[in-house]
Amino acid sequence: MKKNYNPNSKKGYGIELEIDIAKTLDGKKYCELTKEWKYRIKQLFHNNTFSQLDVIHAYKYYDSYAKPDIVIEVNGMSRKISVKCGKNPSVHMEELGDFLKFLLKIGVPDRIVRIIEFYHYGKSNKLSNRGKPFSREELISDFGEYLVEVNDYFDTHPEIVKYIIYRTVIKGVRKADPIDAIFYGNVENGFIITTHEIYDLILKEDKPTLMAPHFRGLVYQPSGRKVGSVDSRYSRIKWAILPVLYYNEDFRSTHK
Repeated sequence: MKKNYNPNSKKGYGIELEIDIAKTLDGKKYCELTKEWKYRIKQLFHNNTFSQLDVIHAYKYYDSYAKPDIVIEVNGMSRKISVKCGKNPSVHMEELGDFLKFLLKIGVPDRIVRIIEFYHYGKSNKLSNRGKPFSREELISDFGEYLVEVNDYFDTHPEIVKYIIYRTVIKGVRKADPIDAIFYGNVENGFIITTHEIYDLILKEDKPTLMAPHFRGLVYQPSGRKVGSVDSRYSRIKWAILPVLYYNEDFRSTHK
């Protein structure tokens, strides 16, 4: 009996879910797939016509730190898929210094980058809470005008956000393949969104400006706030709309 994971389950199911999806598909003839997976396969391969006897191959991607999690192959064609689940899924983690250098390289103003760094650590050379970092809540309430400035910038520079989407969602920083799609859900239930749709969904999503730094639909946060911890050196990007879409009937009517 297959495990039917709750897509909002706690951390720890991700790798198992990837393996189970690959096992569910690998070696199956197209006619043996559920109607949902037939729909997803056609969506992944741009509605190509498949014979009922065509065999699907699926396996884990070779680099566990790259963006693709599984590869699906049919008739010599392949698609790299990122598998997501959870209530507030992460799409990217990177050392803060490298991410800030990337932002500067693509043309983000130095002042905007420095505000993101201030939000990350909760303090700067000039501002601190008596030597300690400000909490997330204090940063938003006491320094909200800085966050509004950052978010206004990214809201009005979609060409910059596209570079960020490519790095944090599609390609990553490793020498590996970009993804062709994201699958969100569990083995039986979920949906596929292609790279074109990923850009479209992120760029169209509106968020309040008085909140954490965000790149349209992608929200920035430090991986951890404990001073001196390893996590505090890493940036993390979240895409919280995925579980919302899972329960959106209109969206799911076209994404099975």
